[in-house]
Amino acid sequence: MGAAFEALGDRLRTSDGNDSLQKAVSAYRAALEVQDRVNTGQDWANTELNLGNALHALGARLGASGGAALLSQSVQAYQDAQKFRTRKSYPGTWATLQYSIAAVFNDWGNQVTGTAGDKLLREGIQTLQSTLDDRLRFEFPEVWADAENNLGVLLASLGTRPKVVDSKKLLQQAIEAYRSALEIRSRTQFPYEWAQVESNMGVAFRFLGRQTTGNEGLTLLQNALNAERASLQVRTKERVPADWAMTQRTIGNILCDLGMRVGGEDGRKMLRNL
Repeated sequence: MGAAFEALGDRLRTSDGNDSLQKAVSAYRAALEVQDRVNTGQDWANTELNLGNALHALGARLGASGGAALLSQSVQAYQDAQKFRTRKSYPGTWATLQYSIAAVFNDWGNQVTGTAGDKLLREGIQTLQSTLDDRLRFEFPEVWADAENNLGVLLASLGTRPKVVDSKKLLQQAIEAYRSALEIRSRTQFPYEWAQVESNMGVAFRFLGRQTTGNEGLTLLQNALNAERASLQVRTKERVPADWAMTQRTIGNILCDLGMRVGGEDGRKMLRNL
């Protein structure tokens, strides 16, 4: 029953969807009243995982108006699932749970302003950095690539926040993480995932370029433009119109940055291309 309510809640982007997610949370918690780690380990861990997913989805929707408590409970549910799905016995599943925990910290951190939000994002970064090892890369390469991409997202989220003193370093690390993800997420084998990583990398290049003066900054902005345009090889208007539109908007922002930076006739040409 919980899974049905969760699926319905994911589909409905209204208060009805929130109600369905809350019912899913209640159903999973009811199941946990009769399940335990010792006697029904697999089922218990699955229910904790599902509870974490439902709490994450609901907490992300509610945002600042009540979302934080739910996101905290989501992290706890995922960590409880890891008590059965340990790193030693279930390395791939454990890593996926780490990925989920980091995703919660990303949403949670972006809901909170100031240093408190920065701290949450850093917790997400540390969660993924402790996950990425050689064993994961060689035994579960797709999980590893997803973790690298999500690490890049967290690093970029923190690097673009105001008053973060190490923002340039964070953005550089984000780009490195995206490049690592692309070692597995090739255009041939994973075209849509490849396009997503390329677009994410373009955003990181853009913000790094805006913080960097001179020719180096121009090169970074050009790298941003190249990455976004590359993603459009897969993100076509016909296949994924929403992604195509978002990428076109990002390209417009980059061209505006370049036009303002370059100046003169070349800059005016870039601005006319918006």
